[in-house]
Amino acid sequence: MFKAVEQLYERMNAGDLSNFVPLFTENFSSQRVGFPKRIGRKQWMEESFIPFLTSCPNIKFEILKTINGESETWVWSKISGLPGDQSKMSVDIYRIEDGKIAEHWDIQQDIAKE
Repeated sequence: MFKAVEQLYERMNAGDLSNFVPLFTENFSSQRVGFPKRIGRKQWMEESFIPFLTSCPNIKFEILKTINGESETWVWSKISGLPGDQSKMSVDIYRIEDGKIAEHWDIQQDIAKE
């Protein structure tokens, strides 16, 4: 797994919201529906990512499997600690440029409560 992706998950799980920006390229692009293609990493952090993590203080990302290519890492994970005690399965794809996260795709599915 690329170091930037590994550090991203470590920081998310530790609740360390102070050092995310350096992990991403200046022209970071999120492919998530509803986000502009290139809004810039700082704006994306301030408007989306950090507020989401702040709203979920007990969130945890359990990495179940990674697949690594020449310039990308796929992460299959279980996300717990979401509002309403909800959990999700997630597949995230990170494209890497010069050791930083340049692009991100994801798909998530709710885990049914027993």
